Amino acid sequence: MKSVSDGNGNEIKVVAVECFLEHMGYLNPEETRVKFLLTCHIENLIADLGLSHAEAAEKTDLPAEFSVNAIAGKVEDISVWQLMRALDDLGAVVDIAIRLPRAGKTIIEIAP
Repeated sequence: MKSVSDGNGNEIKVVAVECFLEHMGYLNPEETRVKFLLTCHIENLIADLGLSHAEAAEKTDLPAEFSVNAIAGKVEDISVWQLMRALDDLGAVVDIAIRLPRAGKTIIEIAP
């Protein structure tokens, strides 16, 4: 734990953790990070299309309460595949490129 000043003369205790999502109790932080990224794109598409969350639920296989749950960080009951399908259902093109290792490094990329 470390103390830092808030700029107003108050000391704040700061705890540094290696992985915030793991610290918050997510069992698979890497998968959760991907789910949050995909969820953000879904929410942006819903807004861009001018859809209500009920209308978006009709167009996708996501439950109507999906947005509320995702904003609260509750993504464990939805799969990455469901999120990718929802993006597709909303008109996004989902490309996943997997490149062969070069110099011992594998790159997996999700195109924006």
